[in-house]
Amino acid sequence: METGNNEIRMQLALWFSLHGDLRFLSHHDTMRLWQRAFTRAQLPIRYSSGFNPHMRMSLPLPRSVGMACRRELLLAEWQGTALTADQHAALQKELPAGLAVREASLVPAQRAYQPQWAVYRLQLGPQVDGDALQACIEAFLQQKECTIVRPAHGRHPKRKIPARTCLAELRREGDSLIYKLLIQPKGTVRLDEIAELLEIQKPGDILGIERLETEYHAGN
Repeated sequence: METGNNEIRMQLALWFSLHGDLRFLSHHDTMRLWQRAFTRAQLPIRYSSGFNPHMRMSLPLPRSVGMACRRELLLAEWQGTALTADQHAALQKELPAGLAVREASLVPAQRAYQPQWAVYRLQLGPQVDGDALQACIEAFLQQKECTIVRPAHGRHPKRKIPARTCLAELRREGDSLIYKLLIQPKGTVRLDEIAELLEIQKPGDILGIERLETEYHAGN
């Protein structure tokens, strides 16, 4: 897409990791953190028009409160056609401990990133019975169908979530549970629903969660 003065619109595709106490930030606070960092680093992020302009940026797959991540994607509209090493360094300098830029590049503004799947790691508490958990995993994987009924909540109607097809992978690795979720338009299974399926719902059963990897379809 081009503007009236033949400027080619670009957007910043920024991949970052987030750990430590920052994992407890809400989505709103995470966006404010990035806005402040961009401002202090004096990066040319495009603003919306109107009486209350704001930076045009988004997180295609928002992170849940309490979740750490290794490689998250942030998109921000860019005013210009180049991203310099100095700008990259200036941004990293403004980020707090626990937040780091892993990769950054400029891509066409019309490119949309649609999440396809994500891999998660649950750190399990020492009281979790490994044999019992493995039995639950094997029983779940042997099912051809497993539907979770999600009750109506507020303006959201009652829904049926195909948990068996949402969970593409599910395995135990030492004191961790690794699972791969397919991102589907009709919804995907939540952490609390996975915990219920595998009978790991007691206090202390789950000590932490981290998103390890996400795959996006970059459409034009």
